[in-house]
Amino acid sequence: MASSEALSRTAKWMSRATLVTLAAIVAAYAGLWLDPGMAQQALHEMLPGISLEGVTETQLWLGAALGLAPVSILAVALRELYLFFTLYRRGDAFPDGAGERLRRVGSWLIALAVTAFIVRCAASVLFSWHLGDGNRQLAISISSSDVILLLFGGLVRMIGRILLEAGRVAEENRQFV
Repeated sequence: MASSEALSRTAKWMSRATLVTLAAIVAAYAGLWLDPGMAQQALHEMLPGISLEGVTETQLWLGAALGLAPVSILAVALRELYLFFTLYRRGDAFPDGAGERLRRVGSWLIALAVTAFIVRCAASVLFSWHLGDGNRQLAISISSSDVILLLFGGLVRMIGRILLEAGRVAEENRQFV
């Protein structure tokens, strides 16, 4: 009983922490783009070597829209993670659907890594467009964070698959009793 209570408490805490994280990310993204100075500073850090002098307000708004793709994918991944944790609130070690939820989290993390790569490439074109012919850039970069996110997403998917199998075995064992 004590371990199921601990599992339930941990699941409640983690589900709340996931919601707080989700809200903080959405608020931070909105705040970033509502302050043009902060947006330009963030872009300067994301796109080193590209002069942001002369970037138009339209380009900034297009950049904000472009950046919504990875933020939205992250929000969906966090929602799936929240739903995963809520399955454990009753303290059951193998709740129905947990493996599938975890697999979805992994899939969304993989999608996030791919989308972030594509968005960075598109952003380099968007924010160098004002520089004119011969000065526009297409920057292609894969960071160690991208690779780690891909690997972590694959790991989470695999653990989800293992959890699905463990849940199936646990259900078979319950039927024998």
